[in-house]
Amino acid sequence: MTRLDQDPRAREVIEVPVDFVEEEVQKEERPSVTPDLEENAADEQTARPQDAEGEEQPTVETPETGGRAEAAEEQEGEETRVKELEDRLLRLMAEFDNFRRRTREQQTQVAVESKAELIKKLLPVIDDFGHMMEHAGSEPDAVAEGARLIFKKLVDILTSEGLEPIASVGDAFDPELHEAVAVQPVDDPEQDHRVLAVAKQGYRFKGRVIRPAQVVVGQLHSQE
Repeated sequence: MTRLDQDPRAREVIEVPVDFVEEEVQKEERPSVTPDLEENAADEQTARPQDAEGEEQPTVETPETGGRAEAAEEQEGEETRVKELEDRLLRLMAEFDNFRRRTREQQTQVAVESKAELIKKLLPVIDDFGHMMEHAGSEPDAVAEGARLIFKKLVDILTSEGLEPIASVGDAFDPELHEAVAVQPVDDPEQDHRVLAVAKQGYRFKGRVIRPAQVVVGQLHSQE
C-alpha cells in the first residue's frame, strides 16, 4: 500500500496554500452579480459625472450688475419715449400749419365771395344813379325824386345785409353808441342827457358798432 506522502498527487493537494482555500470559500459565500447588474451600475457611475457637467449653472447676478442693467434699460425706454413724443410734436406742428393755411385760404375766399355778393346787390343802385344824372339838367324835380328813391333802395339793400342805424332824436345818451359833438342847455328835465340832434348817423353791422353816432346832447340848466 502506497503512503500518502509518497504519492505525488497527494503531495500537490497537501501543498495548496491555506489562503487560497479561504479565498475560494469566500467567493462561494458571496452572492453572485449578474453581468446585467454590473453593466447598469457602470452606466450610472458614468452618467452621473456627465449630468453634473451638463447641468446649466444658474447665473448669479450681483446687486451692482442688476442695477446697471435696469438703469440701461430705463434709459433706453426713456429715449424711445422722447423720440416718440418728438415725432408726434412734428406731426402736430405740420398738421397745424396745414390747418392754418387752409383756414386762411377759406377765410379769404369767404370774404371775397361776400364782397362780390354785396357789390352785385349794389349794381342796380349804380344804374339808377346813372339814369338820374342823364336827366339832371332837364328835369330838376325828377332828379330830386330819383335821388330819394335811390337813397331808399341803397338803405334797404344795406339793411338786408345787417346794417342798422343806432341814433335818433330823443334817445338817451349812451357813450358806447354816441359821440357828443356839442352840448345844448335845456330847461326840460326830460331832455337832460338826451339826443337833441344827429350830426352824423352811426351804424351797427350785425350787432357790432362800426361807427358811433355824432350827436348833440341836452344838458339841464342849473338852478341857482
